[in-house]
Amino acid sequence: MKILLLLQDDIMHQQRIAKEIYTLGKAGHEILLLEVLPPSSIEILPDGATQTRIITLWTRTLPKNVFFWAIKWFEMTIKMTFQGLTYKPDVVHCVNRITLLAGYIISKFWNIAFLYDSQEIESEVNSSANWPKWFWLGFERLLADRATRIMVTDHFRREITSEILKIEHSRFFVLMSLPMLRMQSICRRNLRAEFGGLDAKIVVYAGAINPGRHIEEIVESISLLPPDFVFAIVGFVTNDYRKSLELLINRLGIHQRVAFLPPVKWSDISDYISTADCALALYEMNSLNNCYCSPSKLFDAIMAGLPVIGTDTPLMREVLSTHDVGMCISHINASSIATAIRTIVERKDLLLLKSRLRELGREKYNWEAQEDSFLRFYENLLSI
Repeated sequence: MKILLLLQDDIMHQQRIAKEIYTLGKAGHEILLLEVLPPSSIEILPDGATQTRIITLWTRTLPKNVFFWAIKWFEMTIKMTFQGLTYKPDVVHCVNRITLLAGYIISKFWNIAFLYDSQEIESEVNSSANWPKWFWLGFERLLADRATRIMVTDHFRREITSEILKIEHSRFFVLMSLPMLRMQSICRRNLRAEFGGLDAKIVVYAGAINPGRHIEEIVESISLLPPDFVFAIVGFVTNDYRKSLELLINRLGIHQRVAFLPPVKWSDISDYISTADCALALYEMNSLNNCYCSPSKLFDAIMAGLPVIGTDTPLMREVLSTHDVGMCISHINASSIATAIRTIVERKDLLLLKSRLRELGREKYNWEAQEDSFLRFYENLLSI
């Protein structure tokens, strides 16, 4: 099968999409990835299975606002459409709403299957790209309804997306953003060696370091805990946001207890953070998209054997409460975070809990557990 995959992002920042490509390539399918951002070193792709074409936008130099964003989207759509029409695929795989129009045109031209891979509840993301909301919601409803099938990241998102887009449940397929067992590697770096030492109680946040993830409240919570509790912040962070966090850290007098550590590859992340004591996955409940968040960091932590303190969302609650592998916080502030950290880290059965978490990752929450159903789903696209 020839698959055309449309992506307006760097594939190295898209764990779930990268794993989809890997699985499809290993199964013998030919894939052309059209990627808008500059070239990446695509280490996870099987040799010979995937071609990559980079789409360069001359409008990228235009100012960043709603008006010019629409112009950039229009240029991207035209270039993706023309590139895709030369490939003559069997399936068009559109990642997120922004690629839908190009995918729809290509699918109609060649009369082929058209897959909408939605990683967010697009109309409910807090972004200027959603303005005016009525237009983009109508746009998504119109084109998603014309897709052969729609993929989402968990069954809670299937329910809410089905309701928002007014599309029957039967047309949705759930593919979770889970760690891949065969890609788990031994990281050359060691979190505990880099920060904390043998006796420290290490709390870790690993992922995109952005406002809206309660990083400030976590930093403040560390100041409420005994001196042996430390906080490791792992991932990409802008200079401006890092400076604002450092001002807070210095004001609280805990600069020796909080560290910014460089990001690691997603295939290394579980091994790297495994020497910590607990992980954090907190989101501001300021949009429906966040209220139904489906974070890969939750499952990376489980694979690492770390109990998780998370926002009280449906998926977090289902995973953490059902298996007793962490805590959900409803009212997030420095005090509630500190209490949760202490409750988890000082559990008498912490070592047993970490062992049980690793087993849960190996047995249930891994990519391979859903790989066969994903391949069957893909092969059935041609018969719909």
